[in-house]
Amino acid sequence: MDKLSTAFPAEYIAFLGKVWQATSDSDGDGEVVYPILEANQDKLNRTLVAMYPNWAHNILSQAAPEKARNVAIDLVNFSDLFQLFPLGNRASHLDLAIIGYELALTILTRADFPQDWAMTQNNLAVAYRDKITGNRAENIDEAISCCQLALEAYSRADFPKKWASTQYNLGLSYKDKITGNRAENIDEAISCYQLALEIYTRADFPDNWAMTQNMLGLAYKDKITGNRAENIDEAISCYELALEIYTRADFPANWAMTQNNLGLAYKDKITGNRAENIDEAISCYELALEIYTRADFPANWAMTQNNLGLAYKDKITGNRAENIDEAISCFQLALEVYTRADFPKNWAMTQYNLGLAYKDKITGNRAENIDEAISCYELALEIYTRADFPDNWAMTRNNLGLAYKDKITGNRAENIDTDVKILELQPEYLLNQCAQETGFDETELIRWIHALNRKGQTIIQGPPGTGKTFIAERLAKHLIGGGDGFSDIIQFHPAYTYEDFIEGIRPITQNGKLTYSIVPGRFLEFCEKAEAREDTCVLIIDEINRANLSQVFGELMYLLDDRQDTKRSIILASGTPFKIPTNVRIIGTMNTADRSIALVDNALRRRFAFIPVYPNYEVLRQYHHREETGFPVNKLTSILEDVNRAINNKHYELGISFFLTKTLAQDIQDIWQMEIEPYLEEYFFDNLEKMDEFLWDNIKNKFGY
Repeated sequence: MDKLSTAFPAEYIAFLGKVWQATSDSDGDGEVVYPILEANQDKLNRTLVAMYPNWAHNILSQAAPEKARNVAIDLVNFSDLFQLFPLGNRASHLDLAIIGYELALTILTRADFPQDWAMTQNNLAVAYRDKITGNRAENIDEAISCCQLALEAYSRADFPKKWASTQYNLGLSYKDKITGNRAENIDEAISCYQLALEIYTRADFPDNWAMTQNMLGLAYKDKITGNRAENIDEAISCYELALEIYTRADFPANWAMTQNNLGLAYKDKITGNRAENIDEAISCYELALEIYTRADFPANWAMTQNNLGLAYKDKITGNRAENIDEAISCFQLALEVYTRADFPKNWAMTQYNLGLAYKDKITGNRAENIDEAISCYELALEIYTRADFPDNWAMTRNNLGLAYKDKITGNRAENIDTDVKILELQPEYLLNQCAQETGFDETELIRWIHALNRKGQTIIQGPPGTGKTFIAERLAKHLIGGGDGFSDIIQFHPAYTYEDFIEGIRPITQNGKLTYSIVPGRFLEFCEKAEAREDTCVLIIDEINRANLSQVFGELMYLLDDRQDTKRSIILASGTPFKIPTNVRIIGTMNTADRSIALVDNALRRRFAFIPVYPNYEVLRQYHHREETGFPVNKLTSILEDVNRAINNKHYELGISFFLTKTLAQDIQDIWQMEIEPYLEEYFFDNLEKMDEFLWDNIKNKFGY
């Protein structure tokens, strides 16, 4: 503890010691420990989070072997208390809880203490699901992983109640899951809740049954597959079932929670009268607020105020202007509790909703209302980053663009330019989607992207039919996804020139007269367009080695030599200064079987990062499995492997793209005889006997023809 004493404030160490002793003596009794935490809220901060791992590790390391389990259990109780403590900085509380659980698991291993291990994994899952710091998507995925680990020990047969509890928590995590397919995630959540209800029956576990019905309602409200109207009606039915147990008299807090959720469902209800549904939602929220007071349930009060604001914003009955003003009032009340420091995500959500209300506001000055809406959206984007909340980021950027379009103050042209800049975003294309479509794992793709960003330009090289252009297009799609960048593709050929690529004199007809002017080439046009964008722009040069590259690139070679030097520029033949914008990336493709590869000299090679790709048979298998073609793809890959062994030159191997077609069963003979055999005939021109074994007539029986 001496090292800690010199590294961290003594009052923090004393505080932790006091809380630890109280937790250990009381077996984690909140009534004993929480008064200490409440009196020391000023210490529940990032300083405590920073010192806590070393402090807790010291506690564990000093425990005698026979007491190690008891100390680890105390650490779990310690974490439980931090996780559930309602006052102060929630983000710090959750980080402290996670640190404690993970350290406890070093003692409570699955092999030695399976039940304790499973319990801690389940608690850790809850903490990760609620975690505020770090990447939200990764946190939820970690929560799912923890629940799945817990279920390896908590079997339904041996631990039915704990199994149901973990299924319930797994459902909570799948409902919030960001990565993967959203519709599938929600369906998985519903499945988990329904499994939990097989144990959590109304007769045996009425409280758990009601809570699970409540969460099942939330999942049905968000369900994407199936009929939307039926899903919402199912959600309402679930909430109404929960309210049969959750009465106001017996379970006031849970009754209020379910009333709030019922309000959410009525607000989205499709069947019935829309105006009546919204009024019913408002009624539910107002009932919830009778229990959810600011004094007793500040966070729930703020949540319900936010929901009430959304309902008033959409309210049809009554005076429209008054309804929107009421909505604004509700959002502003919510923000009194939803501060950026304590509830960053909820703060951003409420700022976004407040922006929506100000944009529609009727009373007051229209110009000021729109400016206020813009301010709210921009505040929300401080939390809704593209990395952590991609969907919220895109939605908020879209509404910010619409607000700038309607903006009255300032320069009208600049407002519209801002609107266009914000709205013209490329669709998101995640790395896992790129990996799925190209067949290369994410780790490999990250290496390629890193090389491209490091050098500024790369060449994907390989034999014909390996999908080089397809891969380049998918990499470009990922790089520009979610931003305002763009991609373009050109193809080099032996007649391609400097004038085509950089600039040159071209004949132009003006007023019936022929004149000769210097005209920018494709690369200059691309760079000029890229300069007006903030995000990455990608130029794909297909068959880059088919042109005389030294001649085509000219003095561009100097700029390609060191893309890290952002001040490096050249004077073009026209006298125009030019430098490559920092957001420009170049991806070339090169067929290694093309004899013109010799034209790519060493001076040019050192300016590019080279990415080799070879036939990927797994992509071929996945394609035919995904498309359910029924073609015997394993027999095809076996033949291709034999062909490539016979070729015995990685630069000339036969690729898979010839066979990526849904109608391969009908087309295989034509593809083989008209495309594969001519290629093999050219390669084995001096040894045609070697090719004979791969003629269609000699292999067709392997396909069953």
